[in-house]
Amino acid sequence: MLKSNAFVNHIPQELSQLQYLQILDLSSNNLSGPIPKSLSNLTAMQMLPDTIGWIHMVIANKETMLLSFRGRDDEYNQRNIAFLNYIDLSNNELSGNIPEELASLYGLQSLNLSGNTLQGEIPNKLGRMKQLQSLDLSRNELSGSIPATLSNLTFLEHFNVSYNNLSGRIPSGNQFNTFNDSSIYIGNHLCGYPLSDNCTKDGGIINEELSAGKDEDDGMLWMYIGSLSGFAVGFWTIWGVLIFKKKWRHAYFHCVDNTYNKIYIYIAVSFARMSIKMMSINH
Repeated sequence: MLKSNAFVNHIPQELSQLQYLQILDLSSNNLSGPIPKSLSNLTAMQMLPDTIGWIHMVIANKETMLLSFRGRDDEYNQRNIAFLNYIDLSNNELSGNIPEELASLYGLQSLNLSGNTLQGEIPNKLGRMKQLQSLDLSRNELSGSIPATLSNLTFLEHFNVSYNNLSGRIPSGNQFNTFNDSSIYIGNHLCGYPLSDNCTKDGGIINEELSAGKDEDDGMLWMYIGSLSGFAVGFWTIWGVLIFKKKWRHAYFHCVDNTYNKIYIYIAVSFARMSIKMMSINH
């Protein structure tokens, strides 16, 4: 473990020659440059942890190591550290893409690349690392979507991609259905469970309140269109008949005249009665 020092410059390519290396912790330094693709040659991390035990020869019986694993700091002794494959390069100044070659480390259980300036997309091939229990890519500049292949990581217990430039739909299935803490996705443009933003078919974001308001506006618009359409159809149906049917047209206007005369007579009689009543009250 070489964490919390003042190391600078690039990660040495020579580290990839340490074929028995199971734990690589260079976190909280000032390392820069890309992550070496050659780290995929770490032989011990390519195998399942229960098939190797070289770490016993390095650590004394009573010595322990403090490791950040599955989102928490725990002490590991000789007995249980022999079954752990672990890479922590967090809190440095590493840049460039995440090498897809790291996917050949099939025995890796924890990969922490948080707190750097990594760019590009999350490699689809990371979904092949079936032993991963912890994957932290937070606080970088990653873009694109979260690969659906990561739902193949059935042992994944800790996952964090917060504060990147990711977008699109959050994968579903297996472990992703158990990640109900929305903070692990915050600081992106993602949608889907457990976030409150729904996804469109193409993975875009629809806010529930905006969607409800839009549906209501659309409903009012269609109501107005329906009313106006009904009025227009009824209006032109009536006048179309009157224009082409002379007998009906005469009957219609005769009916209108009679109605007008009845209304006029009713109003005149009512006004006369009211006037007579007012005169009698005054006298």
